[in-house]
Formats: sequence, C-alpha cells, structure tokens
Amino acid sequence: GYIGKTLLKIYSIFSSIEDTYIGIKLVFEGNLSLIVVNVGDEINIFDSFSSSYEHDEGIKYQEL
Repeated sequence: GYIGKTLLKIYSIFSSIEDTYIGIKLVFEGNLSLIVVNVGDEINIFDSFSSSYEHDEGIKYQEL
C-alpha cells in the first residue's frame, strides 16, 4: 500500500488528444505509482496506464 511510503516525484499528465492537462501522477518509494485523472465529470484513480492508452491519448508527463 501507499501508507507510510515516501513520495518521490509528482508529474502533471497532459493529453495531446484532449489538448489539456488531465491529472497528476504520484511516484512513491518501492516503485509504486498513483495516477489521478479527470475524465469528463469523473475522477478516476489508477496505478498505471496501459502503453496503448498512453499512445492513443498522446499522454505526456511533466515533472513538477
């Protein structure tokens, strides 16, 4: 789990298809990631995106 893990990096997530920032990616110690994205009027939480989704949406990560 994520409780007690150190947050190492934060990224904004940009969708080239949507032409907007859609969320954030939090990277914790132990190779754990938490992705929080706004899709339409919903907030979704993932541990990763599939490479096909990243490619299809033109996902780009910008370290903050």
